[in-house]
Amino acid sequence: MATRASALIFTLPLLLGCSLTYAATVLFSESFDDITAGYDDINGQQFGVPLNDVGPGPDGVANTLDDGADNDWYAARFESDFGGNGPKADVGAEETGDDRTPDSPVGLVEDDAGLLVQIDTTGLENLTLSFDWRTGNTNDLNDKLTVGYFVGDLGATADADRQFDLIGQWTSWTQLMSEQSPGTGNPWSSENFSLAALADDSPSVWIAFWMDSGEGQLGKFDDVVVMGDQISSIPIPASVWLFGSGLLGLVGMARRKKAA
Repeated sequence: MATRASALIFTLPLLLGCSLTYAATVLFSESFDDITAGYDDINGQQFGVPLNDVGPGPDGVANTLDDGADNDWYAARFESDFGGNGPKADVGAEETGDDRTPDSPVGLVEDDAGLLVQIDTTGLENLTLSFDWRTGNTNDLNDKLTVGYFVGDLGATADADRQFDLIGQWTSWTQLMSEQSPGTGNPWSSENFSLAALADDSPSVWIAFWMDSGEGQLGKFDDVVVMGDQISSIPIPASVWLFGSGLLGLVGMARRKKAA
């Protein structure tokens, strides 16, 4: 009897501490693939903030930046504004991505401006961010696509055009990369980053893609995916605690009888 009770008591802490782990959850994804109209005839580009409005956007044309994105994005300027315009003048989409296989629309940023998105990670942990990227028209080694995240309130308010002024604030973000496409021809690359535990279980995590550059240098990105693990503890009924107390009592009685 004592042996059986001891075995059950040994198992009890395992039961009390167990949790149920679910498969990784796709929290966010963006392909830009439905932005199929509105590109100029020269560079195959269009500038503005990508949105996910239902039906044609304010321009009255379907599947442009106003309504063709998978999500609602924001624009921000992180360093000085060369042209004196708002950041939405330096963000948008490109029709083919240049040497993208297969050709498909991609996100576009330039001139120290970037695209931001806010996600809610409540109930998730072990977050990862993956995406494809390349740079173009880079003149020196300081022209780099820069990616990072911020947890919490940005401390700034977007205007009616979903634009933020975040000049000088990048140092408060967690930077994941700041790179120029390696090799000849600025080839596409793929990245996968793990976010720190600070980003777990938060109602507000901002992710930004911006081009740290001079005038006219381009950063392109595509197939953005954020994933996380959902952890749910198994509730332990009160009866289990009573059961454990009873087992302890039985073990004590059995040992006293054996000693007698």
